[in-house]
Amino acid sequence: MCYYCFDSLYCHLNNCEPAKPTFTNEAYPLFVTWSIGRDKHLRGCIGTFSPVNLHDGLHEYAITSATKDSRFSPVTKAEFYRLHCSVSLLTKFEEGKDYLDWQIGKHGVRIEFYNERGHKRNATYLPEVAQEQGWDHTQTIDSLLKKAGYRGLVTMEMRQSLKLMRYQSEKITVSYADYMASANRHSAAATNSGNSNCNINSSSRVNNIANHNSSSNNICNSLSNNVCNNLGNNICNNISQKINGCLVSMSSSPPKHHAAANNHHHHHPYHHHSRNISPTGASSSSSSSSAIVNNHHVRHNHFNHHE
Repeated sequence: MCYYCFDSLYCHLNNCEPAKPTFTNEAYPLFVTWSIGRDKHLRGCIGTFSPVNLHDGLHEYAITSATKDSRFSPVTKAEFYRLHCSVSLLTKFEEGKDYLDWQIGKHGVRIEFYNERGHKRNATYLPEVAQEQGWDHTQTIDSLLKKAGYRGLVTMEMRQSLKLMRYQSEKITVSYADYMASANRHSAAATNSGNSNCNINSSSRVNNIANHNSSSNNICNSLSNNVCNNLGNNICNNISQKINGCLVSMSSSPPKHHAAANNHHHHHPYHHHSRNISPTGASSSSSSSSAIVNNHHVRHNHFNHHE
């Protein structure tokens, strides 16, 4: 499933069509999360509580979470080879008795409440969030209230008044390296079986990505050779050192995560104030029937989530 998300994003960035998936097309609520680099910094996460068929749902949310998460600028081609993808399929929804009726590390939680202005708001954390952050039940609920945009004083009465839904998830995570290894295996298997039609997409993508990764080295070599042919050795060495230093600096600089247009204040990596989401999403007015992300309409009710 994660490989299909990689393929969907690759084709979105390069104007092509992904191969048809072969896994089940059952309907699930789901989230797609993109992270980047060795430290796996969040790069985008959007999902839905409405069950969607996996083929269409994963394709849609793989692209939406990478390009329309209002907290970040869209993922670029240059970032593609540093990405990690996670797919979470949500299951076993149960209504909690109160805000404490869930198990850390096992359950994701979704809360619904009325803010200080009387507007209904929703927010969720996937099952792994509280445990990863070292939060207890109360800290998690208080963080969710802030994520959903609640700006009032969080009191015991406020916590007891909210409605809580708990759920579980099946999560899969793969890296770009995993995706490329799978693409290479698929290409080799298709070649061995003589299925050229099946092989053409995967092999061309492998070659395109490999060519992209090596382009900076080709530019470096070309520049160095041209300079060396026209200048003396001393000048050549100086310029080559500067070129190499520049490339090292460029390759070591992490991508900039631009602030969202709505100026969300992230006091913690997991805090996010979602807006304009229907009751089946994160935080919104209860009358909304379709989600809006960065002024783009998406077919299903969905919302952002820090994974």
